[in-house]
Amino acid sequence: MKLEKLARGKVVILSPKTSLTGNDETFALREALQKLAEEDNKLAIVNLEKVPYLNSTGIGVLVAGHQEYAKRGGRLLLCCLRDSVENVLVITKLTEVFEVFPNQEEALASLATA
Repeated sequence: MKLEKLARGKVVILSPKTSLTGNDETFALREALQKLAEEDNKLAIVNLEKVPYLNSTGIGVLVAGHQEYAKRGGRLLLCCLRDSVENVLVITKLTEVFEVFPNQEEALASLATA
């Protein structure tokens, strides 16, 4: 599996390493987000720096994760979007739903007060 998981205090950072197109990586991200929900994690970042592309399946995993965090009073942020991924999120108007940061440090700083 190419999904990296890193904890920084209460914040968990998930970093997929390939496209999110219904492949093993996509399902690993979904399972990781579900496990974090079960553990009642409230603060997470998905670092998409190494994700060159995502399709509707990848979008579905991110949206489901966002909904679960919002339902529990948590925050799920995205950072380090490549142009191709950002374009998909802009076209689908999901940049209005997700908190998106240009880099991981700014995303972490946003959660520092949470």
